[in-house]
Amino acid sequence: MFKNGVLEIAFPNISRKPGTAAKAPNDVPPGHSPADVTNSKRKGSDMTQQASRDIEPNVSEQDAKLRRARRRVAAIKGFYLHLLIFVLVMLGLSAINFAVGGPWWVLWVLLGWGVGLLAHAFAVFSHSSKRIADWEQRKLNQFLSER
Repeated sequence: MFKNGVLEIAFPNISRKPGTAAKAPNDVPPGHSPADVTNSKRKGSDMTQQASRDIEPNVSEQDAKLRRARRRVAAIKGFYLHLLIFVLVMLGLSAINFAVGGPWWVLWVLLGWGVGLLAHAFAVFSHSSKRIADWEQRKLNQFLSER
């Protein structure tokens, strides 16, 4: 039932060669102790973290500006897409409301979604969005320097 610290359960629909055990994700290779495996995993992640820290300072100022510009363009593009969808849906809902008659319930949709659209515009086009981005960058730098 237990073999090399792994619980083996027999499943009738799974065929294996006789005498072979199912591999567990944390199996210890022959000739090594569990501590060796743990230390090698830890060393690998330390090396990855060190490599990522080594790469970060080499990013040029031009690359950082390009990344910020792309992010800004993507935000503006996202706003215009939001605006286009807003206009199309409001035209459709207004047509439905006009055809059905009765009270103008479409105004409630216009009011609620319009407030959301104004908030999106404020976030994209106001100077406070730059302040928020600067704050995010300062916090990221702060957390990266703590490591």
